[in-house]
Amino acid sequence: MKKVLLVLGLGLAIMSCSKEQIDTTAPVITLKGGSPTAERKGNIYRDEGAIAIDNVDGDLSSYITVTNLVNTSILGTYNVIYRVTDNAGNVSEATRVVHVFN
Repeated sequence: MKKVLLVLGLGLAIMSCSKEQIDTTAPVITLKGGSPTAERKGNIYRDEGAIAIDNVDGDLSSYITVTNLVNTSILGTYNVIYRVTDNAGNVSEATRVVHVFN
């Protein structure tokens, strides 16, 4: 809580308190393209990316980190994980599921 001291011309002092607004809301990550998605074995997987918007910090898309371990030479299901943190330390994650098929 921030305290502000106001001094009046007669030497009187009044204390007033103002509440600092605390950001407790995590950013929202929106995937571009679908999830789940599928890719044929042997093809090149091109991730469509994501955007991140925060209610205080605005567009955080350029700060998204992506963990993408999709291996199209091996059949299976993979997760692409998007993560972003706003200036208040609120973290958000989103996951895209990718199926590699024959």
